[in-house]
Amino acid sequence: MLFPFFTYAEIHYRFRYFFSLLKKREPEIIADVPHRLTLPASLPVLLLVKDAHLYPVTLQKVEVFINAQKIFEETLHLLIREHFFERIFEIPLEDLSEGRKEIHVKIVYRVRNKVRTCWNDNYRQTGHAPLPCYFSPQDLPRPPGWFYGDMHSHSSYTEDQIEFGAGLPTMKRMAQAVGLDFFAVTDHSYDLDDVPGNYLRNDPAFPKWQAFKNEAQKLNAQNRPPVLIPGEEASVGNSRGQNVHLLILNHTGFVRGSGDSGEKWFRFKPEHTLSELPALISGQAMLVPAHPAERVPRVQKLFINRGEWHPDDLQGPFAEYLQWVNGGGAKDITRGLRLWVRMLLSGQKVVPLAGNDAHGHFARTRQIVIPFLLLQERSTHVFGKWKTGLYCSQTPRTPQEILQAIRSGRVFVTNGPFVELTAHLGDETFFAGQSVSQIEAFTVQALSSDEFGPLKAITVIFGDVAQKREQIIWKQNFDRRQEFSFRKKIALPLSGKNGYIRCQVKTSVNEEEFTAFSNVIRIRKDS
Repeated sequence: MLFPFFTYAEIHYRFRYFFSLLKKREPEIIADVPHRLTLPASLPVLLLVKDAHLYPVTLQKVEVFINAQKIFEETLHLLIREHFFERIFEIPLEDLSEGRKEIHVKIVYRVRNKVRTCWNDNYRQTGHAPLPCYFSPQDLPRPPGWFYGDMHSHSSYTEDQIEFGAGLPTMKRMAQAVGLDFFAVTDHSYDLDDVPGNYLRNDPAFPKWQAFKNEAQKLNAQNRPPVLIPGEEASVGNSRGQNVHLLILNHTGFVRGSGDSGEKWFRFKPEHTLSELPALISGQAMLVPAHPAERVPRVQKLFINRGEWHPDDLQGPFAEYLQWVNGGGAKDITRGLRLWVRMLLSGQKVVPLAGNDAHGHFARTRQIVIPFLLLQERSTHVFGKWKTGLYCSQTPRTPQEILQAIRSGRVFVTNGPFVELTAHLGDETFFAGQSVSQIEAFTVQALSSDEFGPLKAITVIFGDVAQKREQIIWKQNFDRRQEFSFRKKIALPLSGKNGYIRCQVKTSVNEEEFTAFSNVIRIRKDS
């Protein structure tokens, strides 16, 4: 397990005779909303109740407020005894302007013969602050043929002593509200091997894994976007015998990985090593190192044999795709970018991918920082905030079509604006993911919206593989100009060197910055 945990917080488990500041004799009660919504549409408000089989609860009333104005109320008198309960209230939006909104969900419930009220959640140590959601009259910035997705997320099939996520139908509804066309659900291998409803016991028949696959298949069979890419986040042994996390997307089988699960004391050895993985997966699957730039705290290294991705690990089939964006803050993004650039300058072909590692958390992250002791809230690791954009000539309708588009390399990663970089040689045009012997000119295209602010800067960078360094070869600053769309062809010959070009776009609004990073176009003298 990770510290911190980017999850809905499980508060009822504790070690025997060990004190917990988080535990309550109530089920977890959580309200959530998407962090953005494209208008016109109804607002999905999630109400989630967990562990009511231990602490039965009667939901009496739900009220929803937007910017302190009550817009919805429903009386329920609903007795819940299930282990896991979800309901989405579809709130019609009328006469509401665009822009950032603050949403409060008031929940009145009866537990142990006492009537209680909570706002947004019933956790201890959270501020119960309003849930942020941006109402946008515009779609996410993109030209026709481009599609957005989140490549790393967790569902309710991830459930253990510390954390849990939301149900697959809920995730699909929230992904649709955010504007995603696809999302990968990569639940932990050490949760998918459990007995359903008991995260301390394993079942060698893997019924949770089978149930997960079946439910994902049924949701995709509805033939309505967004597409769900089934997968797992497997704990696998790196070159030093430590546990690292690897996303295995669209694999028909199950790869065991419980080395850092904490389920069994003093048993932290990985079941499989990275070198064994290619022989274990099907040809339609994709292997992606998960958050490879993440720094692992010393306590994790010591107690659960958790390790980091090293250069020796990021070779061969484990270097073709890299989820270096993991929905974190500015320092996390900078660290991931440095890793990706370092690999590119070494001559590797690496397609960038973005995910958020969200376990639910559609508007804000509530996370355990220290088990049993400390819980906090953050605005990072929110489902769908960082996105992978990809080009497809037709609307992708299956996981295979999405992964094939990723394999082509015509992708970018963003938390806001759109970017595409193309290169020209004679009458030919080359796209991200392709190679060319020389470049006579390149074209930059960037798009933004009111939600993400006007364009601030566009930068084209050349990476010199021989010199192992990058340099800016073209830059456009917009200063105070309010431009949201830009396209320009720049004549700038590049030849005689092995390297690549890539593009970055920055926008800003209300002192918040947003960034997009294109994949590279490689320049190879032998192309």
